[in-house]
Amino acid sequence: MARTTLYDSVTDTWGSKKDIENARKKLSPSSYDVRSARHKSGLTMQEAADLVYVSQKTWSCWEKDVGDPHHQLMHPSYAELFALKSGIADIYDMCPHLKRLKDGKD
Repeated sequence: MARTTLYDSVTDTWGSKKDIENARKKLSPSSYDVRSARHKSGLTMQEAADLVYVSQKTWSCWEKDVGDPHHQLMHPSYAELFALKSGIADIYDMCPHLKRLKDGKD
């Protein structure tokens, strides 16, 4: 019998894994947003990484441009945590595209 993961139960409730992955991509900040937020906060990559409990290498991958083979999307929960802990007013200040989604303009 196959073990059911939380991810599997979410896909059963919310749709296919592809639907969930597409939603996550839409909600994730761009590398530009991540880099800009860090610069706005006046933090080094290491300080920013420490703030959200990841390695500097992971943070670096979040800041790489999409065409870079080492680029990774920052999960929206990390973006929200960084916004809160770094003193950025809220996630919408860090990721303007989320405000447009919230307001139904995107």
